[in-house]
Amino acid sequence: MLLKKNKINKLKKIKKQKEKIKGKERNAGVDLCRILGMIDIIVFHIIIGGNIRGPYQNYEKKFKFMEILTQWHISTFGIISGIVGFKTNKYSNLLYLYLCVLFYSLTIHYIVKKYYKNKFAYYSSNIGLPQDYYYPVTRGDYWYFSTYFGMYLFLPLINKGLSFVDKAELRIIILSLYGILFIWKDIMSKDPQKYCSDTCFTTLSMYFILGAYIGKYNLKYTKNKSIFYYLYYLFWTIIFFSSSYITYYLFYYEGNNKWKLIFKKIFHTVSNSFAMVLQSISIILILLKIKYNKNIAKIISFFGPLSFSAYLIHNHQDIRPLLFPSIFRNISSLNLSFKYLLFLIITKGTIVFFACMIIDYLRYLLFTFLRIRQICIFIEKIIFSFTRKITGDEDRYLEI
Repeated sequence: MLLKKNKINKLKKIKKQKEKIKGKERNAGVDLCRILGMIDIIVFHIIIGGNIRGPYQNYEKKFKFMEILTQWHISTFGIISGIVGFKTNKYSNLLYLYLCVLFYSLTIHYIVKKYYKNKFAYYSSNIGLPQDYYYPVTRGDYWYFSTYFGMYLFLPLINKGLSFVDKAELRIIILSLYGILFIWKDIMSKDPQKYCSDTCFTTLSMYFILGAYIGKYNLKYTKNKSIFYYLYYLFWTIIFFSSSYITYYLFYYEGNNKWKLIFKKIFHTVSNSFAMVLQSISIILILLKIKYNKNIAKIISFFGPLSFSAYLIHNHQDIRPLLFPSIFRNISSLNLSFKYLLFLIITKGTIVFFACMIIDYLRYLLFTFLRIRQICIFIEKIIFSFTRKITGDEDRYLEI
């Protein structure tokens, strides 16, 4: 009986340790950033490509403000990659992600080719050649993944450099990098969209370094709900909406005032501008400081890892001509108020997101059955073992 009790107690301890490890691996705030960021991307794509601006031209200024409010998603995903990626950056994770992208690139392509070929000009130059779908990194369709893929190859070097600097030094580096970026790109450049766009490797690396700083030094929860607790959320909420409104106000400014023109360059509508980065920081710091209920955290952590596939599905080059025109097909015949129209946009964007989640969960089950992640880890070990033999390094295999 004593032996059985000891075994049961040991099993319970092992379970608790596993739960603790899982809790450390997944952060509900980070996963909620992923979920809201992906819904935001879908809503943004509906606003700019959902055939609603034509019939409702009288709402154009309001649509522009909504477009500004939803520009924070790109820099947010870059910062999140730094929050979770400064500790570990295994190439097996990159290989697994690449296989997910390749899976959707090819699967969606052949489904659309078979069942929806007559819906749009399949072989037109806008859709792409059939062989292009085998190379998702080099195609412009998934441009964010292409940039992320290139940056990830250098993460061991970036993370090694981050490990040698302390908090004060890292803060100075971040302020210097972003100061140089905004002065060069937003003030000195005549075309602020020309240099250091979101497709730029350096811009995504800067998001990563900023995220690494937040992940290392700013992930502690606020212990008690004091006045500072509420002031913290109020401060970042004000930062989010004020930066958005200033951008909106300056977007329509057409005067010759020197200072307003300078601020117009800084607060422009590109997603890697000063205002949009402030938006991302505000949302991330708000969501990371919240202490979530265990059951809610489990739900968030379930959808969080699957959320990136919503981008791969809804933004596929063959899906866009089918999805976005059909979301508001008969909208021109209705005379809707802006509030109701906004409600429909957010609701339909959320529905698209969860539909993609169901699809990706099936993909996840298939990959689990085929043991794709284990295969990626095995390939990584073989490659590093082989390179170690070539270089003559006799040290043990290091997980990068």
